[in-house]
Amino acid sequence: MPAATELFSDAELVQLTDAIARAESRTSGEIRIHVENWCWFDPQWRARRVFRNLAMHKTTAHTGVLIYVAVRSYKMAIIGDSGINKVVPEGFWDETLNRLREDFRAKRFTQGLVEAVNHCGTQLAKHFPGSHNNPDELPNEISFG
Repeated sequence: MPAATELFSDAELVQLTDAIARAESRTSGEIRIHVENWCWFDPQWRARRVFRNLAMHKTTAHTGVLIYVAVRSYKMAIIGDSGINKVVPEGFWDETLNRLREDFRAKRFTQGLVEAVNHCGTQLAKHFPGSHNNPDELPNEISFG
């Protein structure tokens, strides 16, 4: 498996940030992707730590979603803040994560993440639709650890 910073070409990074921007244009929610090489802990625990470090808990309606991937540990997690967790259907995060895992197994890294972002964005838009003054509270760029 390539290192986290080598996993995506420049064009693929643009594709990912564009997917986030498109998803967020329909919702007041915020989506981030964080990729690192290793996860020495439970990926849910690590994702919650990254979520906090990225200040995702500071969104107005607590509607941040983090897609976390540790490429060399083959671990990943998707977590939402308290606002979105109150309204997503039971099993939504697991379903989204299982799809992402399948894409990563097939080496469809960018496609899998774009689909996960779209899936999360659709769910966010159902419960937290965007408005005319829909501020982008968090950066759309992929973060690396």
